[in-house]
Amino acid sequence: MWFGCCGGIIRDVEGNHLSNYFSFYGKGTNNLAESRAILDGVALCAMLGYNRVYLQTDSKMALQWLNQTLPIPWHLRVWCRHYRNVTKDMTIMAIHVYRDGNTPADHLSKQGLLHKCMGAINNQVDKTLKLALLSDKENIPYIRHSR
Repeated sequence: MWFGCCGGIIRDVEGNHLSNYFSFYGKGTNNLAESRAILDGVALCAMLGYNRVYLQTDSKMALQWLNQTLPIPWHLRVWCRHYRNVTKDMTIMAIHVYRDGNTPADHLSKQGLLHKCMGAINNQVDKTLKLALLSDKENIPYIRHSR
């Protein structure tokens, strides 16, 4: 078990940044963090009045839980119930993306771990987020390298 945190981006249909979030959950599993990240994202969309959502997640397992194609572990069922309650009046299209396509969200999750709280980042001030958003919008691949 380790510390769970998440991050996410809310964008318009052209890929422009509308909002972002990060959260810190304390001790937990990666599955808890992935489930909560999706819930936090759709809850923010609902709060902002966005009821048609195209959800991208790098957790194939969490996506299968939400689509009810894989049994949900008992300790995560409460978050899936919250998800269903929040999204009952929303139209959600959810797909899996590879981790490399999730660079801005990964940067935000690191902020959750760093600050150990919930929050958001000014995408015009945080240069790493700004570049990750721009690269993502322009479909520039993110290439990982080892030192």
